[in-house]
Amino acid sequence: MKARMSRELFYSENPEFDNLLKRMGKIFDAKNKDYSNGNLYKNFFESERIKISPSKGVILRMLDKVSRICNLINKERFEVKDESIEDTLLDLANYSLIAILVLRKERESINNKRLRRVKTLFDKLLFLIKKCRRWFYVTARENEW
Repeated sequence: MKARMSRELFYSENPEFDNLLKRMGKIFDAKNKDYSNGNLYKNFFESERIKISPSKGVILRMLDKVSRICNLINKERFEVKDESIEDTLLDLANYSLIAILVLRKERESINNKRLRRVKTLFDKLLFLIKKCRRWFYVTARENEW
């Protein structure tokens, strides 16, 4: 069930700040649907195909936004009319939050890989213990220890 945007979802006592948060949420939802069919991590984890970590991919997109802001500040005429400095700053703010989520997801993935490696090593250790136990048992019987 999709959460409704309401006053309770935001924690700022400043209504102007809350309005920006709401706008960020609407931009995030719209772009998330357009770019990734609702799977937040899809596009960012695609960067792994070209050996770029998802967090670095997000930061590269953030740098693109910073470059865009610098260009918008220094120009008087714009070819692209539908993206203002404010829109770009809101995108940058959204990317900052996405970067946090992607970093958390990467950390979770790394921890899961480590757990799988530990489990694999543990399984190999158990196999070796069983093998040694069998060898010891057979050797002991042959030598009548």
